[in-house]
Amino acid sequence: MSVFNQSNQKVNYQYNANGAINFGNVQNTVDIVKELKKLQDEVVNAADSGALDEEISADVEANIKKAISQSKKSEPDKKIIVGYLNEAKTLLSNIALVAGLVKGISGAIKVVRQIF
Repeated sequence: MSVFNQSNQKVNYQYNANGAINFGNVQNTVDIVKELKKLQDEVVNAADSGALDEEISADVEANIKKAISQSKKSEPDKKIIVGYLNEAKTLLSNIALVAGLVKGISGAIKVVRQIF
């Protein structure tokens, strides 16, 4: 077993969903909404830690929120949902500290295309 001395280290933000956000297990629209909400919470965590600018965070959150709202409709429009998620992904794509979030959004897009 490896032991690491991490005393005096400061980590601002680290995307570590650790199975908490899992688009691989999504079976239906209820699951999509649930996982998107977790992703939205992770964006808030990144902003709170300073890894993400507040304005960018607000824009990303708004796009995820719109994707959630569209997903809840009786006849959700896949293109609209994917559009919102792509916009969120684009906003984050050049920020190395949140690369895990970009990967999470990419997973969401893949599942939306399959489910809807």
